[in-house]
Amino acid sequence: MASLLDNVEGWLRGLAPAAIAGVQVSGPAHLWTPPAGLPITSGRSGRCRRSCSRGEPVLRGSSYHRVQGGAVVSPDAEPRQPTLFATGYGTVSVTPDVAVLRFYVYRTHPTNHMAAYRAAVDAAQQVIAALREEGLADDALRTVDIETNTRHHTDRQGRRHLIEHEVRYVLEARVRDFELAGKLVGRALAAGASEATLWGFEISDVRELELQAVEHAVRHARERAEAAARAAGVRVGPPLRMNLRLSGRASRYDYRDSFVVYSAGPAEEPAAPISPGQREIGAEVEVTFALEPSG
Repeated sequence: MASLLDNVEGWLRGLAPAAIAGVQVSGPAHLWTPPAGLPITSGRSGRCRRSCSRGEPVLRGSSYHRVQGGAVVSPDAEPRQPTLFATGYGTVSVTPDVAVLRFYVYRTHPTNHMAAYRAAVDAAQQVIAALREEGLADDALRTVDIETNTRHHTDRQGRRHLIEHEVRYVLEARVRDFELAGKLVGRALAAGASEATLWGFEISDVRELELQAVEHAVRHARERAEAAARAAGVRVGPPLRMNLRLSGRASRYDYRDSFVVYSAGPAEEPAAPISPGQREIGAEVEVTFALEPSG
């Protein structure tokens, strides 16, 4: 390193003695010390190959110096704004107000696909009528899926044999009354549904809750930044950059509970107890604050 610094110093002195008189080589942190009155600008590209008198750079650590008009210039002329990065978190707890139920009707036939289809449609119509009789509004019920499938078996000789034709009809209901939702589970199974599922819980309007979570997160980030700034003897200035992420935005829970009865008589209509519990809407912010002298 010493020989490199000596070579650079000698080369600079031979380049423009009048302009760089008084240049001193110190260490790797400061390759040279500019003399008083030396014009300073910045530059950061290229390698010094021939003559730096034409604006080519001189290597200084990871940055470069450029010679303009015989004067060596520095990339560190403008001081950077000191900053502080902080992360904040905010959550809001809420009770979901909508239960999502799904009702599945499966019907099969050993030889006739249309027979399985007609049986599934007839059973689905009976389930729909039973749910409406129980008090479910028309706009709260929708058809989610109708699927047909033919199952085969392949023997050891590679020949395929028909097992059965299957049809699946799926209905979905959104219910705000959880007591009614529990009754609908039993009523659908008694009316001919093959499976009834508590698909999840939803929050009808999360917008205001998200805004509250964001406000909590931003305040949390500033409080953490101010604590760090006080310990360092400076104060927090305005935010320069912010990134925001929301969690729990999806309206549905991640788990499902299923209530399955393969054969239910008309008198068997137990009401399933349903409790939505609590749900958290979360926000995370990443903020870069400016730092200012305390005073």
